[in-house]
Amino acid sequence: MFELAHIWDTSLSIVYTLPGELFATCSAPLAPLLERELNALGARDVRSRGAGVTFVGDLAVAYRACLWSRLASRVLLALGRVAASDGDALYRGARELDWPALFSADATFAVDCTVRRAAIGHSHFAALRLKDAIADTFRASQGRRPDVDTNAPDIRVHLHLRGTQGRIALDLAGDSLHRRGYRRDAGPAPLRETLAAAVLAVAGWPDNDALPALLDPMCGAGTLLIEGALMAGDVAPGLTRERFGFQAWSGHDSQLWAAIVEEARARRGRGLEQMPEIRGADKDPRAIDVAARNLSRAGLSGRVTLEVRDLASWLDAPPVAPHGLLASNPPYGARMHEHDARRTREQIASLVDGSLHAWRKVLLLPDDRGWPEGRAMRSWSVTNGALPCRIHVLGAREAPLPTAQKVDTTALLNRVKRNQRRLKSWLKREGVTCYRLYDGDLPEFNMAIDLYRSGGAVWAQVQEYAAPPEVEPHLAAARLDAALAVLPGVLGTTAGRLVCKKRERQRASRQYQRRDEATDRPTNDIEVREDDLRLLVNLHEYLDTGLFLDHRPVRRWIRQHSAGARFLNLFAYTGAATVHAAAGGARETVSVDLSRRYLEWTERNLSLNGFGPPHHRVQRADCLAWLAGEGSRLHGAFDLVFLDPPTFSNSKRMRDTFDVQRDHVALIGQATSLLAPHGTLVFSSNRRGFRLDERALAELAITDWTRASIPPDYSRPTPPHRCWLIRNPA
Repeated sequence: MFELAHIWDTSLSIVYTLPGELFATCSAPLAPLLERELNALGARDVRSRGAGVTFVGDLAVAYRACLWSRLASRVLLALGRVAASDGDALYRGARELDWPALFSADATFAVDCTVRRAAIGHSHFAALRLKDAIADTFRASQGRRPDVDTNAPDIRVHLHLRGTQGRIALDLAGDSLHRRGYRRDAGPAPLRETLAAAVLAVAGWPDNDALPALLDPMCGAGTLLIEGALMAGDVAPGLTRERFGFQAWSGHDSQLWAAIVEEARARRGRGLEQMPEIRGADKDPRAIDVAARNLSRAGLSGRVTLEVRDLASWLDAPPVAPHGLLASNPPYGARMHEHDARRTREQIASLVDGSLHAWRKVLLLPDDRGWPEGRAMRSWSVTNGALPCRIHVLGAREAPLPTAQKVDTTALLNRVKRNQRRLKSWLKREGVTCYRLYDGDLPEFNMAIDLYRSGGAVWAQVQEYAAPPEVEPHLAAARLDAALAVLPGVLGTTAGRLVCKKRERQRASRQYQRRDEATDRPTNDIEVREDDLRLLVNLHEYLDTGLFLDHRPVRRWIRQHSAGARFLNLFAYTGAATVHAAAGGARETVSVDLSRRYLEWTERNLSLNGFGPPHHRVQRADCLAWLAGEGSRLHGAFDLVFLDPPTFSNSKRMRDTFDVQRDHVALIGQATSLLAPHGTLVFSSNRRGFRLDERALAELAITDWTRASIPPDYSRPTPPHRCWLIRNPA
């Protein structure tokens, strides 16, 4: 590891007593590594907790964590806890904090929010309420308020919501600490600096005796090489950053900070004089140019050897040293054709077993247990962006992360089998081929399992729910790994048809996004059946697959009541309800959604079943704007309207934010104005704790249809959605 035994200058300590506990965030599997790192930086009472590490320390420790941590994303200083049962309670609690004592009205600020099973269901709405509280506190005490700057604020405030409580913290880092400042150029799939440092740390780098050299034969933009050089050269990763969030904080001590930076510069000078051999290569000359520029900005020009060289040329070449560390993040997935990916895997295997057999190897690879098959001595689950990956270490004698734990999966297998027996007769009777089999039934296996039959194949989607803070991250990861190893057998599928995702609260609209809408088309579509209808789902590229399984009875009801009807699908998503309406004999359907991608998906679903223009059309529009504009001119035009809005949205293409609890009365009013006499609005919401304001909608005929709209595979105490049938008065 890196400088674990360094003795800090104690004359710089105990200058300013911090008002609260500190929390350093990181990817959950890396928390034990970060815990060790913070102990080395002088922190006290260091404990892993969820996706990060809590610790105690004075201002010097906080500064060093920001400057020296190679693994943390942010360093948060706790300011207080507030009640957050709803937006108003959050606002009142935040008004009690003395914000003008923390920063000046001349500074800009921004609010970030994370949500975990909270009463306030959406992060952006909560962030807006906290922002209002901060601004109003300044206005009340000083007659003016600081401006908001979401891109580069002077002060960044973090809000974490869980249940009915909120924790407010000051982000001492400002921008994420992975932004070291040296990487302004990147390749097509850049590797985060913090993850690169973790990849090297789990392999034991630097270790001058056992690992006197570092090689990355597919270096791309050079992130692994640069992080390796910074670690070996005892260089603080934050030295190349231009600013930190604490610099606009009223508690900032500029003299103390200057002394800590000067100490880091002195260590850098000494460390770079004892650098081991570090080499990188890539077959793309443009990648080598990018890596060279990044090395220069990191102050490492001349310290790392770069060359344009194909991976195959290393296979028979003599090793650059008798011993060392081969570290690489090979290209994969969308970055290369499958044939090239297979060839690269074969070459890596040959290199591992060939001229570098005596070297230790660490590879960051997609979460594919067949690569490298049977070779990894140790491996850890991580994410590279949104992609599940694993760090594989080969030839390591020890590793600082916890070893894999043996997990008993008997209870999980028994519960899955029991659920299969319980649903068997219903599945056969109803002809259901896509359904939920398991939904967090056992607390130690906190996941959902959905099955999709396509032809003779069975696909399974496992959605891992975020573990509660009291569960150690490595234990949660071990349980998931154990479950994924045994589930294919009991589900009647293969590992290649089992897709694992992490289910957590998303920033507004993120769960429906994949890649840039203008350039990409779905490439992993699977055709499934719902009754006699053909629908496309995509298990790999989205958090939601394109088919909401809990709405199966709603779609069937729509089909049964669509004969001769004019049908409107608002927030249409992939148009599954529209297909059912068309199959039920609707003489006209209109599907409105803001996403071009999902409207294309709707058109393909319709086409698969023989439907299309002119009777069945799609319209790309912000549904709120459409209802206020074109829709307002269609009074009484539809016999059946399906309205399943998002719980919250702040899409860049929308005029305003939308919150279903706040805005549903106006939305329902606009939708019912489109109903013909005796027409029906089917309104559904999956917002946890949603309450329909029947008093404000008293003039409408409302039937709570929730119980009948929930299928047997979702029978649990808390329904996945609420649903109402709404009609205009006779």
